[in-house]
Amino acid sequence: MARAKTAEATKSWGGRREGAGAKPLTDEERLRRKLARENEQPPADDPVEETAKLIGVSPRVARLHPELAERYELVSPGDHVARFARTYCRYTQLGEVDADGPRLGDPYELEEHEREILDEGLACDDEGRRLFTTVGLVIPRKNRKTTTGAVLSLYFGSPADGEHAPDVIQAAGVKDQAGKLYNTTRSFVDDPRYGSRLLRQMFVPSTSTIVCPSIRGTIMRVAGDGDNNHSLDPHVVFCDELHAWKTPKQVENWKALTTAGGGRSDPFVIFMSTEGDGDDNELARLMERVENHPATEVEQRRPGLTVHRNLEAGLLIFRYAIAAKATVDDVDAFVLANPAPWRTPERIRRDLTDPKQDTPTKLRLYGNRRGGGAARWISDDAWDECRDREPIPDGATVTLAADGARTRDTTSIAWVWENDLGQLVVRSRVWSTRPEVAHDVLVGGRLNNDDARDFVRDVLIPTYQVRGLFYDERYFYQQATDLSEEDGLVVVEMHQGSPPMQEGWDDFYGRIHEGRTPRILHSGDRVLRAHVQAAAGVKTERGWKVSKIKSERPIDALAACVMGCWGATHELPDESIEPMAVFA
Repeated sequence: MARAKTAEATKSWGGRREGAGAKPLTDEERLRRKLARENEQPPADDPVEETAKLIGVSPRVARLHPELAERYELVSPGDHVARFARTYCRYTQLGEVDADGPRLGDPYELEEHEREILDEGLACDDEGRRLFTTVGLVIPRKNRKTTTGAVLSLYFGSPADGEHAPDVIQAAGVKDQAGKLYNTTRSFVDDPRYGSRLLRQMFVPSTSTIVCPSIRGTIMRVAGDGDNNHSLDPHVVFCDELHAWKTPKQVENWKALTTAGGGRSDPFVIFMSTEGDGDDNELARLMERVENHPATEVEQRRPGLTVHRNLEAGLLIFRYAIAAKATVDDVDAFVLANPAPWRTPERIRRDLTDPKQDTPTKLRLYGNRRGGGAARWISDDAWDECRDREPIPDGATVTLAADGARTRDTTSIAWVWENDLGQLVVRSRVWSTRPEVAHDVLVGGRLNNDDARDFVRDVLIPTYQVRGLFYDERYFYQQATDLSEEDGLVVVEMHQGSPPMQEGWDDFYGRIHEGRTPRILHSGDRVLRAHVQAAAGVKTERGWKVSKIKSERPIDALAACVMGCWGATHELPDESIEPMAVFA
């Protein structure tokens, strides 16, 4: 009877009232209890100010918290991260430091090349918003990408960045790589011997997340080949080895991560990666878009370092790589591409003579030269070495070339000037019906090659001394005839399969790759670059056989330049002739 009354009174057969018993601890309470056990001070009431007392304020923190800028030192973004690392982090591993450098437990120091990219990449405007939303470092291996990424994750997930409730996502293509980055980050906090006391006062790590209760910040890992990355709303996404993101699932998850910051006022993506194999990965695709964007500025800051900057799109990429003609014997070129001080000539020489790795792998891992590029006729590095902003002066004598199409492909006009040093300066203009391919002029419907003819007639002829036009007779015959009969140009058919054209491909390649300096010069034009990138080359007994890497990617601007360069170095007939085989 008593049991029945008890059950009826409690409305439960278990005998426990609703809400009775132990309750899960909040992150804040877990941290307070942990600090009490360790006789440490409880968290500060204002964690952002507490951090500012130790390391000053960055320009972003100064804009978000102007009251702190009046009381604490303002330092550059790179110096602010460096101070955070030195103050809060301790070396828990020594695989990537100078031989005579720090020891386990010493303060973590950023290197000069790391400060350099952070100073520019974390710059902000007068409102405290970042100038760049995506920052990348493409660098050979053993330059300390993962451990620096771990320090940056702690910086962005802590009060140091001035953000409330930041979610920092550590992303890698596969689960194991994501785990490596996460475990490195966690070791800075709770390594049993060398973990940081200050970080233990700030973070509560677990097997899946590292929580900063004072600002409700979270650091968590995701894998590109995993599921459910779409619902995240990160403040910062840090990506390790972007070249490994290849599969459809990885690509989809990368898109989700980089577009998931809609709930943030200042979302930020940063990646650090070595070059990969081939063009079928997210790093190669991103580099292609950046390089071919009309607003991208390319700065050759120093030998071994190229900076790609696009303020319009919020993109900044630092790319360290060996020179185009460097071989595994050119240790000095590898030293320039490996900025970390522990990557000494002696250490690099040991890597390059390791018999366990083949030459292409060594060039990729230690020189940051993209692998799987045997099909590419001209590498990006080789083409970049030909870049020279020397203009073609008005009134110069130029040779023209036209490579045309009617429907799906493009039509291109090239003009070539031979300067006093015997170098061929090339320019091109491309018409296309497809917006997705590299072009200068987009036209509707079918290509009308009269547009290219009129460009020659209205722009090039009035500007330069035109000595002649070489053309692809399949698509440009009528327009060439018009220019010959009505404008007095010497026009010459140049069959794509003719011996002169074959000689032209071979000579063009030689002018880029042979000798100390290239003898082809270009302005860095993004459209011409894209057409060069789309060309595959195979060396045969007859010379170079050049074709498209993919059928949908045109190479007409390159073909026109090859025709124009051959024509610029050969005598022209006195009058228009056809076909080119006769002229040969």
